[in-house]
Amino acid sequence: MSGELYDPKKVQLIVNGLAITGFADGDKIKIEPVTKEDIKSVVGVDGDVSMAKVNDDRHTVTFTLKEESPSNKMLDALRKLPTGFAVMIKNNSAGKYIGGGTGSRVSEKPGVTFGAEAPKREWKILVPNYSGQALPE
Repeated sequence: MSGELYDPKKVQLIVNGLAITGFADGDKIKIEPVTKEDIKSVVGVDGDVSMAKVNDDRHTVTFTLKEESPSNKMLDALRKLPTGFAVMIKNNSAGKYIGGGTGSRVSEKPGVTFGAEAPKREWKILVPNYSGQALPE
């Protein structure tokens, strides 16, 4: 371990070649597999078990932006296009990491709320072929 501190400013989300800016408070980026199992199993009537590797690389990338973030307009435009785009997540801080994929799509329209606090928009992008890797420190 290098003794380096984690710095959220050194974590980047790049969508269609552009760095996303204007993140709201809380978690910056969340990456979750659509199918969490690596192995699926079935059992026959006599108790014999068969196992199969799950080859599902789909992941959902979730992040929340402040309402005034300029990235909201870019993401909304991408949402309306009939083509996919590339997504990359890069952590240049402690816990170095790189991941991403192509053919991605905005999977949910973000809601818009107005209340006592500054408004936010939560975005969800489906990456069909996500691959990520921790990097050496």
